[in-house]
Formats: sequence, structure tokens, C-alpha cells
Amino acid sequence: MADIIYIYGVATLLMSILTILGNAMIIFAFQQGRSLRLRPSNLLILAVSISDLIYGIHLFVYFGITISGYPYGEIGCMISVFTEYTYNISNILLVALSLDRLLLVSLSYSKYTKWQSKSRIKLQISICYAIGMATSIVEVSLWNYAKRVNTIAASIDFDLYCLYPAGRMKSYGLLVAIGYFCVPVVVVAILCSVFFALLRLRIKKTGQIGCSTISGTQPNEQSTTSTQGDVQDGDDNENRSAIRKRYLKPAVTLAALVTAMSLSSLPYCTYTIVVAVRPELNNFEVIYVMLLIAQLNPHLDPVFYGATQRSIQKYYKKKVVKLLQLFNLN
Repeated sequence: MADIIYIYGVATLLMSILTILGNAMIIFAFQQGRSLRLRPSNLLILAVSISDLIYGIHLFVYFGITISGYPYGEIGCMISVFTEYTYNISNILLVALSLDRLLLVSLSYSKYTKWQSKSRIKLQISICYAIGMATSIVEVSLWNYAKRVNTIAASIDFDLYCLYPAGRMKSYGLLVAIGYFCVPVVVVAILCSVFFALLRLRIKKTGQIGCSTISGTQPNEQSTTSTQGDVQDGDDNENRSAIRKRYLKPAVTLAALVTAMSLSSLPYCTYTIVVAVRPELNNFEVIYVMLLIAQLNPHLDPVFYGATQRSIQKYYKKKVVKLLQLFNLN
């Protein structure tokens, strides 16, 4: 058991450093890149980076540097709750981002821009953070109760390690795993499926209108009415270029983030449910491996941002060039 905890601590230390550096770079890129701030929905991505950065700092402070011993005591462990649950905030923000993309493709572009104003995006972010912090409050409120009713929770030595008492209660631990990992993944998957289905229909419709115009024939009455309605709302007739700029780039970013979320969260979620059904399959070593995989999400997010956002790619390239120049000067 001690060996797996030590390996977990070393791996967590390395991942936390990468998470801090990657998400800090994303935040600096938003600060300096005006083009990233023009689209209000990008504030959701920035909010994810901030929560991932806080989570990375949490991993570094409470797990990475405590490989040889835990120095914070029970009060420090309570404080750890509020930073660890920023992971849950990131998942909630991805649900909000999926809803944003769904509105983007289901409404006309002018209606979408009016609805998803910067003030409303900020309100959504505030709600996501409030929900995430509410889970922390629930965890702390159950702290002493769990120690009274659960022998494992009562035996935790906070001078040696930090384990949350409420998490030792089987029913609550299962609820946390499903609520914090499984539910957001399932909701995001459903929203994304609807988004990509509607996006496919929009692209297909745009292609039909384009072909009708080129051949000299008129679009059908329904398409004409829809297009005119968009123009009245302030939209131009959507062509291939507009589709690519307005919808495909956000779709690629969403697909990348959902992929990272699914790859990291699904193994832990699946294993938790299996153990709930078959308790004899519970294994500490496997749990730690699943937790390590789950922690990859905050690390993968900035990598996927850089792969899907040209402005962030330019920022990364600029910093790498400066770093290489610094080494050449030395």
C-alpha cells in the first residue's frame, strides 16, 4: 500500500506541474490575445483554465509535496476540500460550454449573439462556480457526522494523510463518483450528439441552398423563408466560409474537450459503478490508477486548446522562440 501511495504522489507531482504550467499559459494567452476575447463564449474556456489551474495547485500542495508525509493536519485537509472540488467546476463548465454550442447551432447567428452576451456568459460561469463550491460545503458539513457513523472515517490519522471522512461512507462515495464524474460526462455526451446532428443538418441545408443558387433555380419556399428570416435578424446568407468560421471551429474545440473529459473520467466512473455492484472487485491499487487517469483531464485541456485555437498556437510559438533565443544568448 505504501508503494502505490508513493508512486501516486510522484505521478501527481509531475502532472500538477504540467497542469499549472499549461493552464497558466492559456490564461496569459487570453490576457494578451485580443482575438480570443472577442467571442464571449471563449470566457467559458478561460473559466475552465482557471479552475484547472486551481486544481493543479491543489494537487501540487496537498499531494505532490506530501510524498514523505502530510504536514497540514485536519484543518488543512478541510481546506483541501475547497480546492479539490474545482475539478467538479471544470466538468460543470463543460456542460455549460456544450449548452452554448447547442444554442449556437440551433439559433440564427444574430439571435445567438444577442442571447449569449458577455454578461450572461459571466452569469453562467458564476453559477457553475457556485454549484462546484456548494459540493465542497456539503462535504465539510458531513465531516464530523461521517466520523461518528463510520469506523473507517473515525480512524483517519490527519497527521499522516488527508482523507475526506464523508468519502469513506459507501453510499456517499458512490454518489460523489456518479454525480461528479458520470453525470457530467453523460450530459455532455447527449448535448454534443444533438449539437453535431444539428450542425450536420445546417451544413447540408447550406449546401442545398448553394447548389440551387449556382444552378439558377430558387430554393424551396421553406428554405427561402428561413434564410430571409436570418437576414432580417442581421445575418448574412450562410455560405461555406460562414459555416466554417461560425460553427466548425467551435465544434472542433468542443469535440477535443469532450474527448479529453471522456478519456479521463469514464474509466474511474465505470470502475466505481462496477465496484458498487461487485464489492469484491474493490482494489486500492486500481483505484489509485483510475484517479491518476481522472487527473489527466486538467493536463490535457491546455494541450487540446493549443491544438484547436490558432491564436493560442501563435502565443505558444512566440514564447518558445523567446525561450530558445534566451538559451542562445547564454
